[in-house]
Order: sequence, then C-alpha cells, then structure tokens
Amino acid sequence: MREQDTISQLTEYTKAAITTRGLYYPPGKQPKEGERKLHLLIEGTSMAVVDKAVNEIKRLLTEATAAAMERGGDRALSGRYSVV
Repeated sequence: MREQDTISQLTEYTKAAITTRGLYYPPGKQPKEGERKLHLLIEGTSMAVVDKAVNEIKRLLTEATAAAMERGGDRALSGRYSVV
C-alpha cells in the first residue's frame, strides 16, 4: 500500500491530521542546520484524537516489524525507522 493511502486511511479512522515532514537521513547521518529528520506531524481537535492516531501508527509499525522479522530474520533488525 502506498504511503499516501495509508495516511489517508489513518486520517479517516482517527480524525487526526497526519503530515510527513523533514527528510530521510541514513543511520549515523545528521541533518544540516535548519533541516529536520523525517517525522510525522500529528494534529487533532483533542489529545484523545492525537493519542488514537499515535497508538494506531505504533500498532501498524509493530505489525510490519513482526512480519518483516518473520520474512527476513536478523536482516529485519537493521531497519531505518524508530518510534519515539
């Protein structure tokens, strides 16, 4: 599924606005001054809406990580994303 389709579905389900921001930098690389690493901006009408979106994103990432580990073993552990 394309990133935009996933974000649209998350927005519809959670009622939160989800926007990708920043640029991707490989592990160990730091952004230049004035730039930020790739991240999601999540906005909502209430903290409950934002929390629902964050929890759903974490659930999707956890499921995708588990599926990747089943397919690729230890190679899946060298992913480029982190959930904070």
